[in-house]
Amino acid sequence: MRCSGSRSAQFAARLFGVTEEGTFEEGASVLRLPVGEEAADAARAADVRARLLAARGKRERPGRDDKIVAAWNGLAIAALAETGAYFDRPDLVERATEAADLLVRVHMDEGARLARTSKDGRVGPNAGVLEDYADVAEGFLALAAVSGEGVWLEFSGFLLDIVLDQFVGEGGTLYDTAHDAEQLIRRPQDPTDNATPSGWTAAAGALLAYAALAGPRRTAAPRSGRSAS
Repeated sequence: MRCSGSRSAQFAARLFGVTEEGTFEEGASVLRLPVGEEAADAARAADVRARLLAARGKRERPGRDDKIVAAWNGLAIAALAETGAYFDRPDLVERATEAADLLVRVHMDEGARLARTSKDGRVGPNAGVLEDYADVAEGFLALAAVSGEGVWLEFSGFLLDIVLDQFVGEGGTLYDTAHDAEQLIRRPQDPTDNATPSGWTAAAGALLAYAALAGPRRTAAPRSGRSAS
């Protein structure tokens, strides 16, 4: 059934939670998932959604940031692997494995050094920082625990060796950049968690998890970090 005019607009507003007062800053409304009677009217809701999408398609699309960041993917790998195990969702574990394999093939060189970003299968110019090594190692550890595949434990060990060799200063303090990274006026060193864990927090967690699984031993660098399969 098609709906039109003001009745259609009123239905769409109720469907997505748009109010005159707004639910966000300066009277704007954040669209929500449909609930209630409007959501139950599936045919009418589908019609409204299709018409809104068609209208949106006539406007210029916003820019899209589609680069791959090593640290963020490490966090995603851990979340997918653990959620897949908890809810018995092997498809989520498979997605975690695919993401981990991409990081190994694209972001990790033969000495297990990480590139921070990539796009369309090509690595960016920036070297990985502490959070990249720590988050990716933590993701690999979660995947190793869930899948039972020892290769992910090995890769996490390679990365954590680099953390110990390249990011630890005097007295065991951690730096955000490697010893051989570009020299800055002041070498960054931030232990504060924000929207994501700080490199310090992630490194401490990954080192503890690795020691629990494999013992406190150092590993040798891999001969090839291009494939995990």
